[in-house]
Amino acid sequence: MSEKLKPWRDELLRRLDEVCSRDGRVPRHVAENLVAGSAWWESHPAGPVRAPKHADRLDGGERNWSVEFGANTFLVSAAVHDCCQCIRQWIQQQQVLPVPVKSWERLGGELTSIVRGSVANYRGDTYSGYGHGTKGKLIFGAQAIYVNDFVGGIAGYLKTPALHTFQKRRPTTPTPTTPRTKGKAKVPLIPGRVICPHCQAGVNASNLDSHLRERCPKLHGKVKPVAAPKVSKQAVKPPVKPTLTTKLGPGIVVCPRCQIPVKAEHLKTHLAKTCTGCSTPVSRERAAPVAAASPAQHPIPRPLGKNEVVCPWCDTRMNKATLPSHQSDRCPKRPSLSAKISEG
Repeated sequence: MSEKLKPWRDELLRRLDEVCSRDGRVPRHVAENLVAGSAWWESHPAGPVRAPKHADRLDGGERNWSVEFGANTFLVSAAVHDCCQCIRQWIQQQQVLPVPVKSWERLGGELTSIVRGSVANYRGDTYSGYGHGTKGKLIFGAQAIYVNDFVGGIAGYLKTPALHTFQKRRPTTPTPTTPRTKGKAKVPLIPGRVICPHCQAGVNASNLDSHLRERCPKLHGKVKPVAAPKVSKQAVKPPVKPTLTTKLGPGIVVCPRCQIPVKAEHLKTHLAKTCTGCSTPVSRERAAPVAAASPAQHPIPRPLGKNEVVCPWCDTRMNKATLPSHQSDRCPKRPSLSAKISEG
């Protein structure tokens, strides 16, 4: 038996030195893990929930890690060092393997008392036993440190097949509240939300009263969705064609094709793009030759452009600047030129 007892002691002592050295130095990552695993938000609307971010508020160094909770301070390094020293002494006292259950229970009670005595007030004085009668919790207002979680975190570092540290202790860690739904698995509750007791819907805690008064379908019946009113497309009214009795305002002219009144300065754009008097808008590019209209249908000439004129002899459209040279040289119906042609 002694051959197995010595390796068991040496292994536990080695792992204890990794958690806390014999002179009381606790690595930061160990302190953060212990606080993150034991800190709880006690007064959460949905019930106690873990609060691991308290580990980010660690203050001090390896020998004096601590976390402030209002006027009180949880002395993390002191709790870890005293617990490890207690475990070292307990290991040396064990003479047989496996260790008796009563010995484990006695060790668990001693470690719980150590953690309860690791709280200081605003003057720095430590309590002899903080939080007695609170079911294994160190309650600091709305926050709390669960003693069994803290002690169990230390036990988690002592990894050996022969050690089932504090296995016989009764767990007091609560389970976070989760809603139960019919035929569905448990859904974790989002912080700040609660379950309506009637319709089992998740709502914000601040909106629960108004939900019960106005929106709960179990209390007020299912609300039928209101259908959006159908908006019918208004028929496009045809433009009013001017008649003999229609009076045109100043600056308004009548399109010669579609007989729609338009502004005089917009007539050219209207004829080129939006006029409904022809099937295709008139392009500025050179148009393809169109077959001659039948006697019953005569093409409607487009209006003259800004700088366009019509030769009075041949009715040809041209730029105003080229009219003199056209009449002197190129017009086929100029009187003098036609007389020469007839004589020839």
